[in-house]
Amino acid sequence: MATGREVVLAALNLEEPPRVPVMAWGGGMWAVYHSGASIREVMDKPEELTRCILDMYEALPYDVVFVGSGVTVAPLAALGAEIEYPEGSSPTNKKALIENLDDVESLDPGALAEHPAVRAVWETAGRVRSALGERTLVTAVCWGPFSVAGRLANMGECMMAMIDAPEKVHRLLKTATEVCWQY
Repeated sequence: MATGREVVLAALNLEEPPRVPVMAWGGGMWAVYHSGASIREVMDKPEELTRCILDMYEALPYDVVFVGSGVTVAPLAALGAEIEYPEGSSPTNKKALIENLDDVESLDPGALAEHPAVRAVWETAGRVRSALGERTLVTAVCWGPFSVAGRLANMGECMMAMIDAPEKVHRLLKTATEVCWQY
């Protein structure tokens, strides 16, 4: 019998998998909610975050385990964003980190490595991978560069700058891409 990891990798390689892959897309938030905890409580605690994810996996052994889902705001927190925790939803930044696209140089993607929530996601991914071995595919979750850019700066300003000042958007996207890579 094929492992979940083998099923997913076959599908990703455009091969015929022995069965349809099963996953809870971005199921990290769901796992935390199902545990009775809140993202705010476990966001920077790898032991608790790992327990939530592994408990959900034991209840529903899906083929891909998403680590970091529900805490995709962690890189923004590391850069200094003020985070809000809406009831029943994933945390988000209250406002853009920079007021002006010219301020993108003030952001330091290297700061991610020192932030407790980022480090917790990294540690959790390693713990989950160690616990599940080859049974399932373990992957971290991150917003893409354009989504990160729209949260670093005001999305409306970004959209207008695509027409009026595309070089500023390129710089912002370069920084957002670096944030994604660092994360």
